[in-house]
Amino acid sequence: MQAATLPRKRLPAAWAVLAVALALLFVLVSAVALLAWNSYQDAVERSRVRALTATQVVSTHVEWLTAASLLLMDEANHLVGDDIATVLPHAREELELHLRHMPPGVSVSIADAQGRTVLSVGNGEGASGLSEAYGLTPADLTPQRPWYVSAMVKDPGNGERVFLLAQRLERRGSLAGVAIVRIPVEVMAAVWRSLDLGPGSTVGLLRDDGWQVARHPAVDAPANLAKYVLFTDYLKTASSGVYDAVSPVDGEHRVVGYRKVPNAPLVVISSIARDVSMGRLRDQMEQLALFLLPVLLGLGALSVWVIRLLKRDERMRASLAAAVERNNLLMREIHHRTKNNLQSVASLLKLQPISEDAKSAMTARITAMSTLHEQAYRSDQYSEVNLHDYLLTLIDTIRRTSPDGITFETELDPAEVDRDLAQPLGLIVNEVVSNAVKHAFRAREGGTITVSLRMIAPDRAELAVTDDGEGFMPSGQETGMGSRLIRAFAQQLGNDYDYARGNGTRFAIRFPAKRGEGDA
Repeated sequence: MQAATLPRKRLPAAWAVLAVALALLFVLVSAVALLAWNSYQDAVERSRVRALTATQVVSTHVEWLTAASLLLMDEANHLVGDDIATVLPHAREELELHLRHMPPGVSVSIADAQGRTVLSVGNGEGASGLSEAYGLTPADLTPQRPWYVSAMVKDPGNGERVFLLAQRLERRGSLAGVAIVRIPVEVMAAVWRSLDLGPGSTVGLLRDDGWQVARHPAVDAPANLAKYVLFTDYLKTASSGVYDAVSPVDGEHRVVGYRKVPNAPLVVISSIARDVSMGRLRDQMEQLALFLLPVLLGLGALSVWVIRLLKRDERMRASLAAAVERNNLLMREIHHRTKNNLQSVASLLKLQPISEDAKSAMTARITAMSTLHEQAYRSDQYSEVNLHDYLLTLIDTIRRTSPDGITFETELDPAEVDRDLAQPLGLIVNEVVSNAVKHAFRAREGGTITVSLRMIAPDRAELAVTDDGEGFMPSGQETGMGSRLIRAFAQQLGNDYDYARGNGTRFAIRFPAKRGEGDA
């Protein structure tokens, strides 16, 4: 029985599982965080692209509306005579025909140099001409600035929120009047609906000096945004782009796309509410949370269950280790007492009235047996015996009782043998070496006894005892106690032994064994 030692102090398995669970949780959370961040970046980018695309659509619409308004004002200019007050007979019908191609609610009118209405067609019919109520008078239209876009105003005539495009009319190089196109700001609502940017989104039209021209959702009064980041930062570097900002009009955080309208003093913007742009991401995160919650709960429950199992296993291992240690203590105590008892027997033999040779032989045999028990409790090895250590101890014991002229040499390979075979092997070594000490050197004062152990196969070893004495070749019929014991013990080891005679005697026996741990 091999001795088991108590496990070294280490991180408990339960804590190891908890560490693995936390590591998995960290990896999972990191992956989710990375996924969320990438999804957030994608959502932001989609919103920016969408806002910029919407701005292109609005810009195209405004560019067309501006060009159509200019054409309409040119047509109106051709429908009055040299005297602005003189209107051609078919002028109204012509203007009504052209208005059919304009958005609903658009009207066109002609005013004289004092701003008084001469002709008005469309929803603006009967409205006042051009005055400071619109932030513009006919005198403000010069050859250098022949046409003009107003900020958003309330028409003094009908109270509708509109913006105007006005164009200077000349006769013989002098100001003769003004052609005016009134456009309701509600035209932006149709554009906004076509874009489907979602709740909280806006579309707007600004003059290049910062004044609001039109907006949806509409506001009661125009604001001057000249100090807004669009004009202070972005338009200075690019004619179109996209940015994030808080609206100075309603305080909402939006993704804003902007673009300058070609050939007009106008800037269009379209914006998407930040909450709306993140709506898809929020939905994805909610779905991911619905998936992850059971996973996390399952991981937690599994970790708790595994930790309980491991704690129970740790308790069982500790209990088994303690039981093994108790068994080892008992085995050590048994072998120690057996060794002490054998020594007591040897001491009693010395008191017996028998010959000294018989006493020495019996004492040596008992010592060979007690040495085996001593090695067992010192090494905590009970099922197998380390032959290298056992034989060294045994030979050292014999050396101490041998004459001074005899030299002992050992050539021992590391090898292990079953405990049931170790005792007969030790007794054989004791008998053979003791015989060599007694008989090999009778003709001279000393010599050399060599004990060798080597592995001759993976599961077989050979033990040899060689002396350089006068030589001895047994006939097999010897009746002495030593010879009989050697034959009996060899029978227990498989009876594979022989003697050889040369410059002395060599005894060799082969037996089952395995290579020891000390082998290279």
